Amino acid sequence: MKHIYLIRHGRQNAKECNVDVPLSPEGRIQAELLRDRLASFSFDKFYSSTLIRACETADIVNEKQQMDIERRSELNEIDWGELTGQSIKEMYVEHGDFLFRRSLREQDMRFPGGENGEDVFRRAKVVFDEIAEGPCRSILIVTHGGLIRAMIGGLLDIPFRYDLAFGKILENTGITEFAYDEKTGMYTLERLNDASHLEMHPELSRNSWGLYR
Repeated sequence: MKHIYLIRHGRQNAKECNVDVPLSPEGRIQAELLRDRLASFSFDKFYSSTLIRACETADIVNEKQQMDIERRSELNEIDWGELTGQSIKEMYVEHGDFLFRRSLREQDMRFPGGENGEDVFRRAKVVFDEIAEGPCRSILIVTHGGLIRAMIGGLLDIPFRYDLAFGKILENTGITEFAYDEKTGMYTLERLNDASHLEMHPELSRNSWGLYR
């Protein structure tokens, strides 16, 4: 059995959607708490996306893991297309109809000029296939909320339109764990959005971060 741990990056230093920016001070604290929590874990392979917020989260975790990190663009966040760089308020003003229809979960809607869940799964599956075929037993991946949702749907054969049903909020530095059975080729979801390392710090929770400027 192989175990794959997907980590959502720490809080970024901008509230606009999917901009490639560093961690905020709170995001660095989140990553440090995650680092300490994972200190007793043993991993054989360490991946991260190539976006700055994920790279910085991985680097902080690696202060105790001391591993070579493989940066892979296939693990980057879903492309929000025309919504990239907009605040939540701007998105609802300019793309409110799209966001409402997406929330109904009637289809796997593609962001205007961007990707949908299936697009993300197909590109990220390249990395997961390498893991499935390789020798490593315990794998750590620092990535993004949209990708985590896409992998849950794709690996468990759940229609991608239900991606927003997998947790109202995916916490920054939350852990989602899959087990992969090499005999059957099947994945199981062992944990979702586990952010217990933040529980003593309510100011670091996603709900505490006002998304409107």
